[in-house]
Amino acid sequence: MIHLADVFEGWAFDSRMTPEWTAKLAGWAGSMRTLAEEVGPDWDPPKLERRLSLIGFMGRNLLDE
Repeated sequence: MIHLADVFEGWAFDSRMTPEWTAKLAGWAGSMRTLAEEVGPDWDPPKLERRLSLIGFMGRNLLDE
């Protein structure tokens, strides 16, 4: 989640983003960091029997899982 938050934050401050998207992406980054704090560093999400969501896919892909 921390890696995903970093990606969202990087996108947020890209010069091509509108102010609205900058705010949304920065908010998503903050939410991901808050959630990561709440679940702790040892949390491992359960493996799904079906396809991952886009956010789940991005998070797993960032960690090369």
